[in-house]
Amino acid sequence: MQSAQQAQNVQQSAQAPQQGQNTQGYQFSQQADAGAAGTPLETTYYRDQNAQNAQNMQNPQMAQGMQNAQGVPNYGAANNQGYGGFGGGNGYVPPVPPTAPGQSIDAPSDTDEVTVISRNTIIDGNVRSLANMQVDGNIKGNVETTRDIEMSGKVVGDIKCNNANMNSAAMQGNLNLKGKVRMDRDTILIGDLSSQYADVNGRIRGKLEIGGKAELKRDAIVFGDINASTIAVTDGAIIQGYVNTTFLSKEDSRSVFPEAISVDKAAENKA
Repeated sequence: MQSAQQAQNVQQSAQAPQQGQNTQGYQFSQQADAGAAGTPLETTYYRDQNAQNAQNMQNPQMAQGMQNAQGVPNYGAANNQGYGGFGGGNGYVPPVPPTAPGQSIDAPSDTDEVTVISRNTIIDGNVRSLANMQVDGNIKGNVETTRDIEMSGKVVGDIKCNNANMNSAAMQGNLNLKGKVRMDRDTILIGDLSSQYADVNGRIRGKLEIGGKAELKRDAIVFGDINASTIAVTDGAIIQGYVNTTFLSKEDSRSVFPEAISVDKAAENKA
């Protein structure tokens, strides 16, 4: 009888954690062994723990403390769910930081969105976008957007946009803008240009229809007619074509110039 009692004490002492041991790691080891065996494992030690937890839940202060502790991530339990441990679970997912009351998560603004055609990209077909565009590659087709275009690549086709900034760009087609265009000295356009304002320092072979002011800088070369409300030409710019400024109707032109210049007969008699 004494030897049987001693064996039972040794078995219970092996199942329960000793003082100073890591109970969480002990629980992980027991659960891993149970998962490997395929059967649930419940020892006398954990039955006592479950009973103590149930008793603590009846105490309001203890229950509140246990509820607050649930928000802290249990890394030992996470290991048992597949984060470097056994069980093959979904893995540990870090907690999401709480949002302050009345604070909303801002979505990215549409004005920050940019459609990028990178330098080593070649597109054979039309391109349409509702965002700003940065064209550094090559496009063989029409390009259309409701916003602005930054262009340093090549386009064979028409472009429709709000504003355009062209740096070392090459284009064959018509450029139709609702706002303004700026072209540096290394930009070439073979086609017509239509905009409200034009700052040109590059080369254009085509007709210019500018609703507002057209500025031709020192290195600008234009082969084609220019129609603009006002025009400013810097010394060195080259223009081959007709230049018309300030559109006038027939009625307005009659008020500027008379039909003919007549000589008064009375003045002739005095002579």
